[in-house]
Amino acid sequence: MADPAAPRQGPPVDPEHWIDQAVLHIRHGDLRGATVAINRFTDACPDRLHPLERIFANLSRPAQDDAVAPLLRAIETACSDSATFRTFCNRLKAHHRIEVEPDHYTKRIDRRDASVSKLARDWSQATLQVTSQPREERPSVSYAEEVAASLQSALDGDFHSAQTALAELHGRAPQSFTQERIDEALRLLARLQKAPPPDRAILDDRPRDMAVSDRGSGPHTAIIFTGLAERVSGLPISIFDRLLAEAGYRTIFLRDPSRFAFACGIASLGSTAHATIDALRPLAVPEVGGELLVIGTSGGGYASLRYGLELGADRIVVISGGTVCHPDDLAELGDTRVPVVSRRTVARAGPGDFTEPVHAIIGQYRKRPDITLHFAEDMAIDRAHAMLLDGRDGVRLCPCRNTARHNIILTVLDSLTDGALKPV
Repeated sequence: MADPAAPRQGPPVDPEHWIDQAVLHIRHGDLRGATVAINRFTDACPDRLHPLERIFANLSRPAQDDAVAPLLRAIETACSDSATFRTFCNRLKAHHRIEVEPDHYTKRIDRRDASVSKLARDWSQATLQVTSQPREERPSVSYAEEVAASLQSALDGDFHSAQTALAELHGRAPQSFTQERIDEALRLLARLQKAPPPDRAILDDRPRDMAVSDRGSGPHTAIIFTGLAERVSGLPISIFDRLLAEAGYRTIFLRDPSRFAFACGIASLGSTAHATIDALRPLAVPEVGGELLVIGTSGGGYASLRYGLELGADRIVVISGGTVCHPDDLAELGDTRVPVVSRRTVARAGPGDFTEPVHAIIGQYRKRPDITLHFAEDMAIDRAHAMLLDGRDGVRLCPCRNTARHNIILTVLDSLTDGALKPV
């Protein structure tokens, strides 16, 4: 008999599908979508370089300037040699009339250490948040690579070596911003090193839309809606799952590779949001004496609120997440970060899906969970989303003072591990 807790498996996706998607997005001038597709291809085929001619041939639409850097990083990861990357940059420059500085990337390709994974590099980028700093103050490529190598040790379970290496890098940080980010990472690694060995298997970071852990000794269940980058605000799933395991939670990690921000369900669970809710219900029931905690980060924030309310969660924690998803509601807040995702979501959504703002429907639910919203006080858009729920029963706003960062997971980690991840 099949395990009812096991996720239903959808048909396997041919990795070539992601190259097709990248081409399609570029044809429509959507470089963000192309970035996601290329990353998905690289995750599926980490040891295989696909010729990029099909992508080159479609670089003929105006680019979104703020999406060029993520696209270049994705292509850099997919390239095994700097000559191929330079060809791509030349084509991008010719068709988009964008000045590209390939040396920043080709040096990294040329010195690439095969022992450092894409996941470690992504974690390094999320830790350093290079694009949040003035160009002249950003850490060097070699420094970021050293951070990635240290974090690779942590991914391999060697937290002591990771701490030792990061502590040395902390002393060489080019400026205070980088020192603060490294200090946050060191606190996380120190906690992981001191924690007792988990009493259940830790989930890995393979790309799939649902990952369900075994039950450990604790009676609690946590559902985590990842952001559009399919991480927990930059943290790998395997790392965040260790924190949840330590706190006694069985975990259900959810991704939405369809790019509908979970509003239209999750492919392997149901064709609509409500069908997905029905499939999640038997998995989401905690054991006697346990609680259901729902967490949403960034692009998973809206989903955590809507699904958490439907599932009767005991607590919902949102980290830099949205509380509306319809383009009209986003426009009223001045949120123009994901126009393609929001427009596609509304075009796809049917009666069984989610598009209503949370503040408009929260009063319809008999059970009111405790809701905590973490956001950067100086980031106007994230603050505006949270303020829509200010004053509602059970809602608590937790602004991070003196910061304008979207990625605040490490900033709020102490609060999470000392509060939200310690069941009441």
